[in-house]
Amino acid sequence: MNVAIELPKEIASSLAGPDEDLSRIALEALAAQGYRDGKLTHSEVQQLLGFNSRWGTDAFLKQAGAHLDYRQKQSSTLKFLSEARRLCSGFH
Repeated sequence: MNVAIELPKEIASSLAGPDEDLSRIALEALAAQGYRDGKLTHSEVQQLLGFNSRWGTDAFLKQAGAHLDYRQKQSSTLKFLSEARRLCSGFH
């Protein structure tokens, strides 16, 4: 899918220098925000940006400040494990 954005030249030139690709900058911003919002997975970011490795994707996300909130993930994992233990306790 292609997405087009109309920008005045002055704004476009302030967002990207003469040697920078504004389309790539916009794509990276979209990928980083999608990851932050939980709308894109790590794998989807890798595919979207064409990275060949997980490490390249990790480096991009770190540079973009789009870190996975491990506390939130850990909390949901702990809730799942607690519920699993509760359900399995009736089988003893």
